[in-house]
Amino acid sequence: MKENKKILLITKHFPPEIDGVGDHSYQLASRLKNHGFFVEILNSTLNIEDNFKHYHNPLNGFRDLNALTEIIQEAEPDIILFQYVPFSYNVKGLPFWLIAFFNQIKKQNIKILFFAHETFERRRAKFKHILLEYLQKAILFRLSGLSDTVFTTNKVYATHLKKFKNKLYLTRTPSNFQDIAYHSRNKTSKEKIDIRLTYFGNRDFKKTLHIFKELYAINNKTRLSIVGKITPNHFSDLKYPDNILIKEKIKITGPLAAHQILEELSQCDAYILPEYVGSKQDGGLNTKSGTTATGFMLGKVVISTKGDMTEDIFKDMSNCVLINANQPREAAKKILSALTYSKEKIEKNALKLYHEQLSWENTIKTIIKKC
Repeated sequence: MKENKKILLITKHFPPEIDGVGDHSYQLASRLKNHGFFVEILNSTLNIEDNFKHYHNPLNGFRDLNALTEIIQEAEPDIILFQYVPFSYNVKGLPFWLIAFFNQIKKQNIKILFFAHETFERRRAKFKHILLEYLQKAILFRLSGLSDTVFTTNKVYATHLKKFKNKLYLTRTPSNFQDIAYHSRNKTSKEKIDIRLTYFGNRDFKKTLHIFKELYAINNKTRLSIVGKITPNHFSDLKYPDNILIKEKIKITGPLAAHQILEELSQCDAYILPEYVGSKQDGGLNTKSGTTATGFMLGKVVISTKGDMTEDIFKDMSNCVLINANQPREAAKKILSALTYSKEKIEKNALKLYHEQLSWENTIKTIIKKC
């Protein structure tokens, strides 16, 4: 590897904006810098104060191409690492203009590392979704073809990109926080169970609350901490028999700084993330989410759903708990059983899974090999 290679990391969002891929970009840039690369950032966010040089561009369409060309010429990178989510670069999820941008980069003989955090719309019945899938595939395949290396985050997306298998690498998404671990709370007692659940990120909030209601009905010591953007207004259409009493057991933190989030998560017995699962079993617990990886990094009992994106590295009742969120009573019973009888085993295996499959160390090794 040539020393002090210069990487220009292009991402629509970047901290302090709240965005998963933006957080991933910051962690990725920091670790590449620690490995001796000279890293600069091109993003749409203004007035960022950190340890990187930033170039600003809206990254919205063809009208931005001339300014982007000037930035590339000024930065003179050896490598461009592009963070791709189709809807980040076009409100309709169709960033055709990126094809022209990648062609310009190739003319300057710059290596492109393409990171597909998302691929295309999964097939649904309506014509507009079928058309969107077709067009997003065309864009994805063209950008992948113009790239020197393609990374993606899970096996379903890797299947979408299988025609590029000779330059495709699976790099599961690590935590968007530093690699640290907290000691687990005390073992849950069968006699006196004080369950703390934590809900974090953009998941199925209503189903989480219905599951919490059933848990509370079984054990009124259960508490729920909601970390993030959820506000009390989200409760307005939920009808509980003991609505006020249950709400008293729910803590809403609002947006928090990174260290506050980790402190909040460290206090829970379980980390509940019910991923969307469609009628064709599309979705479920997956390796594209830094939020999910954080639960495993902290050695928590991660509770989620199973779908076609749920890889066999996730072992139900061994390193996680997989529930049917459409059956809240059965889900509550399963969670209670896991926390009563299997908590320590699941926590231990969750940590093992993180270090073997989901850590930044694994991701950075793979990326550096292609720089």
